[in-house]
Amino acid sequence: MIYIGIDPGKTGAIVALDATNWSVALAWTADGPDGYYRDGEPDPLVIADRLRPLRESGVALVAIETPFAPRAVGTANALHMGLAWGLLLGAVLAARLPLRRVTPAAWSVAILGAPPKGGWPDKAKKQASARCAAERLPQLRLVLPGRRVAHDGLSDAACVALWAVRSIPW
Repeated sequence: MIYIGIDPGKTGAIVALDATNWSVALAWTADGPDGYYRDGEPDPLVIADRLRPLRESGVALVAIETPFAPRAVGTANALHMGLAWGLLLGAVLAARLPLRRVTPAAWSVAILGAPPKGGWPDKAKKQASARCAAERLPQLRLVLPGRRVAHDGLSDAACVALWAVRSIPW
C-alpha cells in the first residue's frame, strides 16, 4: 500500500511511501529542478500525471497538510497559500486518489510528539521533522545537491506520509 504526504507551499514536497517494504516510491520537491511549481504556483496537471501511476500500486491515502496562515503573513500571502493548496487538492482529486486533510498540529503531535512547553522554538520543529524522517526513512535523500541542510518540505511531507500510515486502522 502507498501512503502519500504533501507539504504545500513554494518549498513544499510530495513523498509517497510504500508501506509494504517501507521504501520511498516518490520524493518530489516543489522547488527542485524538476519541481511541480510553474509560474509561481503548483501545476495540477503535472502533479496529477505524476501521481496517477501510483494508483495502480494501491494508494491507501493521500494526506495533505492544511496550511496555517497567521495574520502576520498578510492577506495577499494568505490568498496565495490558499490558491496553491486548492490546486494541490485538485491535482489529487483529478488523479482519483483518497484524500484526507491534516493540520500541522495533528501530524506533528502524532509523529514528533508533544511540543515543548511554550511551543516549538524557532526552527526546532523543522529540525525534529528532519531527524524523524532521516531515522525512519534512511533511503530518503533529504539534503539535495547544492544544499547543506535537509529540505524541510521533504522532511515534513515524509512525516505527513508517516501520519497517513498511522491514521488508517489496520
